[in-house]
Amino acid sequence: MQHRSRFVLAMSSLLALVFVAGLSVAFVQVRASSAPAMFPAGTLLFSKPTGFFLESKKVSSTGQPVYYGATDPGANWAIAQWANPGGDLPNFSLQAVLGSTTAYQSQSGAAAARVVKSGAEATLFDLSQDGGSLPCDVPGTVNNPQEFDMFGGETDQAKIPGVSAGNGAPLSQLSALQLGTAARITNLWNDTPQGKCKVNQRGADIALVLNNYGDATHPSQTLFYQIGLYSTRCTSGNTNAVCNAQNATSTVSYFWANGSGSQASKDSTGKITHQNFGYNDDVAVFGVSDIRPSQFKAFSVDVLPHLKDILAKNINGLDPDPTHWYVNAMYQGTMIWGGVGISTRWVPLVVSNGPVPILGIASESPTVAAGGKTTLYWATAAVTSCAVSGPGVQSTALNGSQTVGPFTTPTTYTLTCQSPAGPQTRTATIGITGA
Repeated sequence: MQHRSRFVLAMSSLLALVFVAGLSVAFVQVRASSAPAMFPAGTLLFSKPTGFFLESKKVSSTGQPVYYGATDPGANWAIAQWANPGGDLPNFSLQAVLGSTTAYQSQSGAAAARVVKSGAEATLFDLSQDGGSLPCDVPGTVNNPQEFDMFGGETDQAKIPGVSAGNGAPLSQLSALQLGTAARITNLWNDTPQGKCKVNQRGADIALVLNNYGDATHPSQTLFYQIGLYSTRCTSGNTNAVCNAQNATSTVSYFWANGSGSQASKDSTGKITHQNFGYNDDVAVFGVSDIRPSQFKAFSVDVLPHLKDILAKNINGLDPDPTHWYVNAMYQGTMIWGGVGISTRWVPLVVSNGPVPILGIASESPTVAAGGKTTLYWATAAVTSCAVSGPGVQSTALNGSQTVGPFTTPTTYTLTCQSPAGPQTRTATIGITGA
């Protein structure tokens, strides 16, 4: 998917658009048909994850996404896997139970997904991709780089208690459109020779899908709004160390789909009935630096003013009126091209009408051998103070890391933060291998 790559591959934009359009179906959100005049501050526009499905590369006979292999019956989010060279991931299986923490794993030769639940809520998920077997180009084409994406987001099966189905959350009834998450990027390049393909690239994004349902005088429109957190590209002859050090920081914003040509649908008379638009921002636009390798970073940004500015560009008929636009879906994840690899750890994306607390805490290794050590790390946003507690750790830093251990028994560390929404808590439990 040509989400936000700083190295724009115009040749893959069409395929990118097709996939993203499909994703908007997979992760469509159901909302009240008669929304309140203004959403209360802090209202969540999407459900917190209670579990994850996997989304197949296949679609049903009616064109709907196929979900399978859920972590548990309460699953309401899904992980999509577009162009996975290893085929669909296997069903999630239970990996570990450590007190109130439960971990699930799904892994194939080219990809892996892991979900960590604390009680009833999924608080972290991991995505890993290996491009060693990924074709350089889309089969049957030349100079059309094959892209392999993995994204997590709420599914179209999700329901908010007391809210009926509808069009989405109207922009005009939001005082803010806050996006908050935390992410960590590791294992950036695999051992395949660099320069395997003309394009060897990887990146990480968060995104919103907005719909405009049109009227008698205007076609319906979809806007895929994407924010890049990290992106690099590697070329022939570079060592892994050089490739890992690259990070093309850019604040350039651009349309990668402009609602014209193949990005517009027409009826038999030639009248445009629907337009697809795609817009890329870098997180630096909001004063947040890109995520660096092995950094666990949290942030929360209000994108509403900038989003209204994008609509006001009115490019190729993009409707500038925010009262016509609805927030329908969101997703977060990674994409690769060529012989590269990437692993990411995510706090599920929160989309809300105003800031809400973002907390993440995890360990480098979820289990260690008896007597072993590991690194504990944490990150927060939209909080006022925090404390991390557990054996060998007493810290009030909002973000940090520390070597912990040695361990002889499973051990839990707790991150407790104060925020305008009240106290918030997250935990990380480190198990003992074979115990």
